[in-house]
Amino acid sequence: MIVWLASYPRSGNTLLRIILRNCFDVWSYGDVATSGTGDPEFSNLGGLLHYSGERGALISRLRGTSGFHFVKTHAETPEPKDRAIYVVRDGRAAVHSYQRFLRDLENLDFTLEQISVGWPLAMTWAQHVSNWIDNPNVLFLRFEDLTAEGCPPLEAISKFIDRPILRPFEIAFSDLNKIRPQYFGVGRNAPGIERVECEAGDTFWRANGEMMSRLGYEKRSS
Repeated sequence: MIVWLASYPRSGNTLLRIILRNCFDVWSYGDVATSGTGDPEFSNLGGLLHYSGERGALISRLRGTSGFHFVKTHAETPEPKDRAIYVVRDGRAAVHSYQRFLRDLENLDFTLEQISVGWPLAMTWAQHVSNWIDNPNVLFLRFEDLTAEGCPPLEAISKFIDRPILRPFEIAFSDLNKIRPQYFGVGRNAPGIERVECEAGDTFWRANGEMMSRLGYEKRSS
């Protein structure tokens, strides 16, 4: 059985994989085929499983085997028997972080307004969340809880994946920033919220406002 580790890009997916590896000894496949020739230290920290070949073939094989198989995704949507852990982040912070990721690592230049209305995923932040939020087989976690001081929601994760908590999570976000600054930026929502509100606030809220309100993310007051 597949357990998707799902999120809109730049919402805490890699952090979730690190928590799963360090607290539960859960390893997971990435969202693209990799040969395993990257950073072995980071691969061990995040429990990163590598594969080659067609992703569809991997997914079909995993669905046909017993036990839980954990797979990161930003693009797929679940089938009825699939389970998933979905990480949601304030859409403004996610959009801003995604813009920086595309620019700095992919050399792609999109405005905040473009990303707010669905570029380059062909779906908005709100549409992405809506694909997962009402599925009874999905454990819904918030980025804000994963990055808060203290312990992330390990009990909820443990119950969902039916595995005991082997160790507490004792890795500070600042330590992750030192290891991979391009993946782990400030660890806070405020800078991204401010930037999106200033540069693309009206566009963002028209496209994503209903879901933002449903999740309790409030529009910045004037």
